[in-house]
Amino acid sequence: MHILIVEDEVAVQAVLSEFLSSFGYSIDVLGTGREAIEHIRSHCYDVAIIDWRLPGITGRDVILELLATSPNTQIIATTGQISQRLRHIAAAEARVQIVPKPFSLRKLHKLIQAAHAPGSPCENSRTQRAAYSP
Repeated sequence: MHILIVEDEVAVQAVLSEFLSSFGYSIDVLGTGREAIEHIRSHCYDVAIIDWRLPGITGRDVILELLATSPNTQIIATTGQISQRLRHIAAAEARVQIVPKPFSLRKLHKLIQAAHAPGSPCENSRTQRAAYSP
């Protein structure tokens, strides 16, 4: 399973990456929304863990890009404060889950396992493009 982590806090990046790597997952870690948007245009992920409150290009922008370009990627939005906009996106799109900070690593792992069906969703994901705008 290929997992993307987009998180601006280096300590959180390290903890998530080390924890999830211990299960044998392939992990890519990015620190900004700008990096993430550029990266997801050419890479496929089974699961993306996105910090909602990124500086500059926000987690919202990254999530909207994933929804438009990666129709099979399961998205986990992490946040210390759940906004109405995030609730709206999660309500409109079943593959977006909200995980409030602070969160349990075990619970996050269970959510990743539940979100990911056997087989890679990345195989044909680039053939479809959708427009998504809440």
